[in-house]
Amino acid sequence: RKLIFYHRQSADFFNFSQLVIAFRQFDSEGTRLRQGPPEIATKLNLSLPRAERLLKAALRNVPLAADQDPIEVVFEDDDFIALNKPYGVITAPKHRYVGGSMVNRVIGNRNGLEPAVLHRLDMNTTGVVLFAKVRDIVPAVHLQFREKTARKEYIALVAGVPKWTSCLVDAPIGHSKIEKVARAVVKDGK
Repeated sequence: RKLIFYHRQSADFFNFSQLVIAFRQFDSEGTRLRQGPPEIATKLNLSLPRAERLLKAALRNVPLAADQDPIEVVFEDDDFIALNKPYGVITAPKHRYVGGSMVNRVIGNRNGLEPAVLHRLDMNTTGVVLFAKVRDIVPAVHLQFREKTARKEYIALVAGVPKWTSCLVDAPIGHSKIEKVARAVVKDGK
């Protein structure tokens, strides 16, 4: 598929192949050069803001990958879909063209619906994740999570049998010093 971008202010047309050529530059040893917007702007002879807008538009035209892995729907209406996220699955894709996330599963199981992520769970955490099916509700829900007016409850698995039947943990959480991706109670945590 060929993408052509039109820049309104200057009546310039950019063929997507120009962008691909600018991205795929190699050094004298044949090693691919990692280039960001400033380098792309120089290669395409554009201002930095204009190159950034062009790159953003180009990336929006890359469809998100669709996975056929099953989803377990906990709740769904016209605005939201809540899923039970299994262990080992990330909430959102790292790149538009890479699958393996809950978002990619929704796309593959709901006829291409691209849900908006409202909150995330770590890859090794199971639980309910909430997605928006319509974009206009996203800012209000994000605000509720930011202001902590949305309530979330977690259940933790522990080793051994505690003597108590319930507890409240009110401690600062931050990065674990033992495992890079894990969280732990730490002195300077949030």
